[in-house]
Amino acid sequence: MAGVIHRSPRPKSVPGHAWRPTGNLSRRMSRIIFRVTLTSVAIVLLLLAVQAAMGHRQALYDRVGAAIDQHTNAAIVALDFRLPSDAERVTEQVAAAARATRVTLTDLEGEVLSRRVTPPGSVAESAGGLERVLSRYLPEMPLPEITVSRRIDINGDPLGWIEVAASTRPILVGTWNHLKVGMLGLLLVVVLAAVTVRSMRAQIADPIRHLLETMDQVAHSQDYALRARPHGPDEVGSLIVSFNEMLHQIHTRNQRLAEHRRKLQELVLERTK
Repeated sequence: MAGVIHRSPRPKSVPGHAWRPTGNLSRRMSRIIFRVTLTSVAIVLLLLAVQAAMGHRQALYDRVGAAIDQHTNAAIVALDFRLPSDAERVTEQVAAAARATRVTLTDLEGEVLSRRVTPPGSVAESAGGLERVLSRYLPEMPLPEITVSRRIDINGDPLGWIEVAASTRPILVGTWNHLKVGMLGLLLVVVLAAVTVRSMRAQIADPIRHLLETMDQVAHSQDYALRARPHGPDEVGSLIVSFNEMLHQIHTRNQRLAEHRRKLQELVLERTK
């Protein structure tokens, strides 16, 4: 028929096929907090390790320099009079004071008067502590050495050279000791992050989850007399209060419509008698 517009029926929405959010808010909040926390702590530990390594490296250089200064006079006597026994005593004492792996005393022509070589394991055993443990279980672990060369002078006239090589194992040990303190701090930070996540879950995630559950109950049961329990921070609590107010208005409107429908039915019955 001309002039008649045929409209296709509007598809009915099926609650079961409606979109629902996926994931868990508290779980996502926990992941974000722990990622930020662990990243920050890793950066702090890295900076702490670099600072500790630089500090212990300088301390190692200072220890070697102090050992050389302490026995400079004895080295002058050994070089000036070319006394092999005194030269051996100097290298032995410098090696012990600096915990060096190699000490060499040479004259100006490059002739070696004395050379003291100490295995890294023996140096670590004399140090004790973690350095001894590393030497025992990782004896073949290749570690670089630092070398300090010092010219021996007497009244401005050069007599020879002393060269001291020391293992960087104390740097590794000292850095590890600092990192142990940092790892303890990491544990405390992780515990604090867990407490923070638990608090945020109780204050934010739980009220929102309760609101979502109430919304699903209302959507499936069409019972607008249900109410969500207001709790949580101000923003979430205001959202729950507004949702309850909306449910109250819908429930009141439905009651009025039901009362009006009942009165219409009674009026129809009276007129049809």
